[in-house]
Amino acid sequence: MKINPKSGVFDNDISHNDIEGSLLLNSNYYDLREVQNQTNALLLLLEQSKNLCASDPDYLFMLEELNDFLQPRPARIVIGLDEKLINGNREDLIDEAIYLEGKFSRLVSRGQFSVKDQVTYLYCLSKINTTFSCYVKPLFKKTVDPAIIDKILIEKVINPVFNDVSAVTVHITSEMVRGMIFFLTGKCHLKWE
Repeated sequence: MKINPKSGVFDNDISHNDIEGSLLLNSNYYDLREVQNQTNALLLLLEQSKNLCASDPDYLFMLEELNDFLQPRPARIVIGLDEKLINGNREDLIDEAIYLEGKFSRLVSRGQFSVKDQVTYLYCLSKINTTFSCYVKPLFKKTVDPAIIDKILIEKVINPVFNDVSAVTVHITSEMVRGMIFFLTGKCHLKWE
């Protein structure tokens, strides 16, 4: 095992922008290899959603969970998407982030009466929130090059969500998944610092 004590990175081969192996940050090891799902959870959720009706407790619970993501997260200071990115030293993302956040906001508004869309958005936002917190947020505790953060965002958050959602709908692109990330950032669910 080769360890570079200055970088905390070991057993990694970086070539053609592929990262393999493990990453050591703050005494925590992160396995960067892709974990493959056996089934598409979103597809199963959409199949189940066909049996939901407006008075169904499961449907009401789902709407409540989705609404939690669509509202600012309680107990966090609302300072705006641009300020959050500035605090995270990612000023380079501000223009695109504002554009993509707005694009996703409009998509949510158009799909507010579609159970399929609601299930899809809840699935995506929940998965983004969880994977961002597990794979990306720890990188902010230690100075990590933004290119590595972007690469992990693509490999661990954007691509897996897009792969799941592309099996069931054509109106969510990888750019729209990025919009969801910025939407969650603007609503104080994701922190970039």
